[in-house]
Amino acid sequence: MKTAHFSKSELLSLLSVFMLSLALFGLGACSTARKIIIQPGIGGTIAIPEANSRRGMADSIMSEVCEGKSFRVTEERESNPGTVVETEQAAPRSREEHFVSVNEWRITFVCE
Repeated sequence: MKTAHFSKSELLSLLSVFMLSLALFGLGACSTARKIIIQPGIGGTIAIPEANSRRGMADSIMSEVCEGKSFRVTEERESNPGTVVETEQAAPRSREEHFVSVNEWRITFVCE
């Protein structure tokens, strides 16, 4: 049985690709509405990737939180919860890192 041997730089490169994959998976997971603060029957704050991209899903979550009662949106705003690092393999033994801002649309609502 043959075993693979990697140099330290090759292992770091593989680790970078793995971490980038995890970051991209995380961004993919954020492509739906997510609950930030929820108080059942009272209201809360949810986030969607863009202002209009998942509004139907956001409305559905707000209706669910309000237990079928109507709700009123009290605030909508763009939010920047952080940045991710994208790593690009520039040459066999070099890489470039780019910091990418992650933006989302936050909606605060109350149940009526």
